Amino acid sequence: MDARLSKPLELKIPRLIYHEKLKSWRYAPLDTFEEVQYCVRENIFQKGRVVMSRIIVPEKESQAYVSKLFQTIGAEKKHADVVADHLTMAEMRGQASHGLNRIPFYTQKLEHGGYKANPHMKILREDAGVALLDADDALGAVSCSHAMELCMEKASRTGCASVAVTHSNHIGFLAYYTMMAAKRNMIGIAVCNSGSSTAVWGTREGAWY
Repeated sequence: MDARLSKPLELKIPRLIYHEKLKSWRYAPLDTFEEVQYCVRENIFQKGRVVMSRIIVPEKESQAYVSKLFQTIGAEKKHADVVADHLTMAEMRGQASHGLNRIPFYTQKLEHGGYKANPHMKILREDAGVALLDADDALGAVSCSHAMELCMEKASRTGCASVAVTHSNHIGFLAYYTMMAAKRNMIGIAVCNSGSSTAVWGTREGAWY
């Protein structure tokens, strides 16, 4: 089932304005979507602290806003569109922690070289039903969407397939990738690693990777 909603969605939108005279960031309300679009045009989300405001944004406007933002800082439209769809879908499924509040983190990583806006992804090894993809520090939504497309292509020929990704980044909410498979009447499983954050039963320190 498609999780998209037909009604406008309440989104958390970063809000801050760069004060040219003071050469510093100042908080400001974003009461209309036109103000959000202004922030995108002025490319103000690349640095500084961010606070949150709430506005009502239709799905398509959210996607256009995020896509334009990432294109402004150098991403190809096809990559920006994937990130925009991913972050908007996270909000629409109630996963706000992996939705639009990721924008400041992602843009800062792109600005400082932690992520690549236009990576050169390549397959390092593959066989009929498996592959290892080098994401070249791509945005996670870009690399893992590409990996799932490759996995589904292989599975359509072999019946079952698995694709691993290396040199990727924060991949967002994993249901996005399994839903890609569901739309093609396939069963998708997505897993990832992370830093140590969960303590094993009976211990005190995080040790789960």
